[in-house]
Amino acid sequence: MALLYARSRLTSSDREQLYNHARGSNEFPTCPICTFDVVHVDRWEEASEPGSPFLIAEGVAHTACKRRRAASLSPRPAKVRRNRQKNIGAWRSRCPLPGGRDSGVSKRMDGRVVERQFAAPTELDAQLAAVAAEMVRP
Repeated sequence: MALLYARSRLTSSDREQLYNHARGSNEFPTCPICTFDVVHVDRWEEASEPGSPFLIAEGVAHTACKRRRAASLSPRPAKVRRNRQKNIGAWRSRCPLPGGRDSGVSKRMDGRVVERQFAAPTELDAQLAAVAAEMVRP
């Protein structure tokens, strides 16, 4: 029997009911990850299917075991997404600093602020534009 509930914090009564359900007729419940007993002095959490929108509490697991399993199953998705955005050039700062890379001004080492001199298009840029135009054509 699995308990189905939305992702929210369990009350003390719900945690007690889950502990007793996972314990069954044994003295202590067994951690499904490391297969050792979850003694009453151990820190424990609900054991569930990782990545599901609802927690399907099938038992109790040691907090350390659950965190170790979660870290090994998938990398931190937000960090992976941010790194990919930076690598493909899609990321831009929300608050760009004046005088930064994309700014029209540049601050010199002696403290002067001057207009940024953008490089004139070269022959290589024209060749790259021609290749890109050919790739877009059907």
